[in-house]
Amino acid sequence: MKNNFILTLLFIVCLSAASFAQLDSVYYLGPAAGNVPSGVTVTLNPMTFDEPSDGEFKIADRNLEEPYLQPSPDDLDLLDSNLPDYVYVEDSNISGSLKGTNAQSIIVNRWPGIPMTNSIPPDPIMAVGPDHVIACANSAFRVWDKVGNLLANINADNWISPVISAGAFDPQIIYDHYSQRWFMLWDWQDSGSQQAWFIICYSDNADPFGTWYMYKMDAKVNGTTNSGTWGDFPQIGYDDQAIYINSRSFSWAGYYQYNKIRILNKSVLYTSNGGVLPFVDLWSIGRPNVPSDKPDVLEPAICYTPGQGGYFFNTLQNGGVYTIMYKLLNPTSPTPRLRGKTLVVNSYGNAPLAQQLGGGMGIESGGSKHRHSPIVRDNFLYAAHSIANTTNASYSSVRYYKIDLNSSSILEQSELGAIGYYFLYPALTIDKNHNIAVTFSRSATSEYCGAYFATKLATDPPGTGLSSSVAIQEGLGNYVVDFGSGRNRWGDYMGIYLDPANELDIWTFTEYAAATNTWGTYVSQIRMEPFSGFFTHIAPNTLDFGDVEVNNDSDELEIVIANYGSDNLIISDIGINIGPFSRTSNHNFPITLVSFDTLIVKIKFSPTTAGDYDEILPVNANDPAITGLHIVGHGYDMYEAVANYFYASSGPNNNGDILTIDMTTGAGTLLGSSLFNEVRRIAVNPLNNIIYGIVTVPGGTGIVRVNAKDGDAYELFRTDLSQVNGIAFDTLGTLYLAQQTGGIYTVDEINQTYSIVTTTNVSINCIAFSSVSNQLWAGLFRAIGSSRDSIFTIDLVTGLASPIGVTGFSIMTNDLTFDKNNNLYGIVGAATGVGKLISINTTNGAGTEIGEVGFNNVVGLAYAINGQIVSMDDKNEFTPQTFSLAQNYPNPFNPSTKISFRVAEPGKVSLKVFDILGNEVMSLVDEQKPAGLYEVKFDASSLTSGVYFYQLKSGNLIQTKKMVLLK
Repeated sequence: MKNNFILTLLFIVCLSAASFAQLDSVYYLGPAAGNVPSGVTVTLNPMTFDEPSDGEFKIADRNLEEPYLQPSPDDLDLLDSNLPDYVYVEDSNISGSLKGTNAQSIIVNRWPGIPMTNSIPPDPIMAVGPDHVIACANSAFRVWDKVGNLLANINADNWISPVISAGAFDPQIIYDHYSQRWFMLWDWQDSGSQQAWFIICYSDNADPFGTWYMYKMDAKVNGTTNSGTWGDFPQIGYDDQAIYINSRSFSWAGYYQYNKIRILNKSVLYTSNGGVLPFVDLWSIGRPNVPSDKPDVLEPAICYTPGQGGYFFNTLQNGGVYTIMYKLLNPTSPTPRLRGKTLVVNSYGNAPLAQQLGGGMGIESGGSKHRHSPIVRDNFLYAAHSIANTTNASYSSVRYYKIDLNSSSILEQSELGAIGYYFLYPALTIDKNHNIAVTFSRSATSEYCGAYFATKLATDPPGTGLSSSVAIQEGLGNYVVDFGSGRNRWGDYMGIYLDPANELDIWTFTEYAAATNTWGTYVSQIRMEPFSGFFTHIAPNTLDFGDVEVNNDSDELEIVIANYGSDNLIISDIGINIGPFSRTSNHNFPITLVSFDTLIVKIKFSPTTAGDYDEILPVNANDPAITGLHIVGHGYDMYEAVANYFYASSGPNNNGDILTIDMTTGAGTLLGSSLFNEVRRIAVNPLNNIIYGIVTVPGGTGIVRVNAKDGDAYELFRTDLSQVNGIAFDTLGTLYLAQQTGGIYTVDEINQTYSIVTTTNVSINCIAFSSVSNQLWAGLFRAIGSSRDSIFTIDLVTGLASPIGVTGFSIMTNDLTFDKNNNLYGIVGAATGVGKLISINTTNGAGTEIGEVGFNNVVGLAYAINGQIVSMDDKNEFTPQTFSLAQNYPNPFNPSTKISFRVAEPGKVSLKVFDILGNEVMSLVDEQKPAGLYEVKFDASSLTSGVYFYQLKSGNLIQTKKMVLLK
């Protein structure tokens, strides 16, 4: 046994010597030893929600791109004759893809990560332990369990406060699976005092909650000597012996100097426990055999195979024909040595700025610099970076490499791209079976910047590249945020990590555009090999239809049943109906799903009464863990406004409640909660007598409808218009929105679009249309100063604003409305003050107080000219007093519309549709009905375009109206 051990050891030594013989000499300075005299003990507690401040936004403009240009290849003795075939994959999922699968990998779980903080770029990075996920952004970090429960949300500046003042940026985090500890780093720099620090901290075990040790490491010294530089963009890697920090050394004047490697011996680090912490520095690192060339960003690798660590990888910011690999020898000795190899690759160009749907400033791509830890496993190194698309350099792609460490040679190089698309900031890792996963942001002029991933299986045939991309979360808005810097920052890197619990699950933490001018991040759990036995995955876990109006059908929603297990999943049946939910997709049972196969089930929600619904649609299958599909939804009534009544909305100081107002006394009566923090303005649509309002939503303005009986409001759709202060309908039922800045728009409710009508040169706080002349009136927006109570009219053709006068209340008019007799009314009052109803003279603008509303923060006012005639003695008892038939809405329509009517007496009611010749084409109602208000949906899919009539009969009363079907 002893002789065998010696032979094995000799073989390993010989193999290592052969491998290192492939590496070339590297110029560098050092090593130089230094230390941190002491650190502190800190505690991370669960359920800590230490939100980042909402202070002034910061742009991390310290990450200046270096003036470094790669040398001409004339000085390189590089031949590409031995390179493997280059593989280019045109992304086939450029028009959208099913979230969760690409037929060779799956998203097991996903949830929103860290929302936009007060810094750009976010620098999202993550690590995963046995039971927890930790993700960092530029000024915060969060801790979740592995099913997505948020356990802690930490302000980074407060976290580092035991050792230094606020200013954390460029976060890094790892979970050291060799030592079962978390290790975190934040950069810190102040040019005024010429101070620079790495704030490092590590946990005392695998549980992130509990004791951590934190140190403030001087980032401007090389060993113990002040270098006159500071360490930008620190990146960390680790192996079984050490943790490596690489940073870009910049002069205080802002010029790139060189890269520096700082080595932390783990056997010393993890026993320091707040005491003296030594380190070793190497700096001014040159390209192998070219001492004068100082490559920028030597990314330290994460090594999963003991004894194969100490690797670093570099690609060129502006493109080139080579990459560089470095290797530290004897890293934990007092005299570590650095060797390297310049590796020829297929030529690559500088990744251009990314374009996006909606245009605007290009999103920064980070060039072609490698920006995330490469991975070393079993004598191979894997790495990925962005490049200019090799078929059209106007766009960008992801390229990955597989490198044989024994021969220092490229084994695979593959590109994933698509003409017209931009792939940004890729981050790569591999599982224990050498399956590759890459996450990145993707953008195009046809899509907002979103979060995606792609994979490559170890079992894929030779010459196979990355799979087509799969959406983790599509982008949701146009993103332009530069805070005057001229740089629309994104990245500077993304997060990806291998789960140490099984070394098969891969976690991603990827940036996307969460709304207009808002970045966000998403966490996802990816797997590329099936689970053993049965593993049925249903996505989403709960299919939520949200709010749907009673007697209406929702859109079809999809729920995916996926087999992520090694055993076949056999589905023998899925229910057709459960409560108000119905399956609309047809399937031939039994259905067999092999591993990674999926079944899409489509479901519709059709509530007939108001309320919350929570059901399980039964599923019969051979997996005992699956019993059904969880479906929820909320049905709501939408009662029309009462004719000749004032309605009002309120803000946060009145809980967003909806009111009615007595037009003779001004006294308000509570209808109920709008379910929003604030409904900023309201108006009544004269076509259907429904109250509409505006609410503030991320990235724009939401249009809501308000139930005139109980005040509850429901979002109809969203626009990306900001600072919308006014909403009104003209006498023809056209919806208008007005921005504070003077823009006036019409809104197409059916297509959910808007169009600019005109722009006025005054600031707008509210608008209303005359009920007789259809003239647009407005109240001035002016926060301070005189004439804040000005009233004026606006010409919708020229945009000219004509002053009428001032109300005399010396405060802005919150909202305006006209009654049926063309009398103008307004609502005034501060956010913390009681609202007042006023009448306004349309000749000179003078206001007269009618009375106090009795509620604070009243911000919206509307009058129902049409609508039902009811007794309002009890807001919950709407008793019709007349027989009437409302105009259908929408009209014209295609293919469905709604018809509302009211009957005063119980009895036989009929509602029928006739063509232009008087022939009955459909009967919508023919039954006994009690007195009340009703709404019927008319589906004309089977009819041709043209004019139709609909007639209501109740007793001896008959009413007929015309409608137009346009297909």
